[in-house]
Amino acid sequence: MGIRGRIPKGLTLVEVMIALAIFSVGILAVAAMQNVGMAAMARARSGSDHARQAAGQIEAILSMDYDDPALADGDNGYHPESPDHGPQLLPGAKASIEWEVDDDFPFPGTKRIGVTVRPQVSSQGVPVIYDCVKARNLR
Repeated sequence: MGIRGRIPKGLTLVEVMIALAIFSVGILAVAAMQNVGMAAMARARSGSDHARQAAGQIEAILSMDYDDPALADGDNGYHPESPDHGPQLLPGAKASIEWEVDDDFPFPGTKRIGVTVRPQVSSQGVPVIYDCVKARNLR
């Protein structure tokens, strides 16, 4: 008898069922990754919006006069957990912004300003602090 008689001519039902089970597990894994990816994209979009709005607020703060009341150090030190100013809701971002001022830091005639963006919903991210320095105008 030749080799041709020993080769099976097709797949058994068990082999087809095993192949379908492996394929199904792979499809389910791809579907689960899709949900994780969409959630990560939503968090990234939210963080990007918060950063953009914080940058706008920082620009507004830096354009204020050095002695503006919005840049007063209310607690004579740097305590971001109890900010001097805010919180103010950011328009459409589901977050608030607040800032803490420290006079004469890091050098005399400057102010360290810590701007904190705090999401209103914890699933939208974590609070982020942006530090900047405002110098006295020398005009």
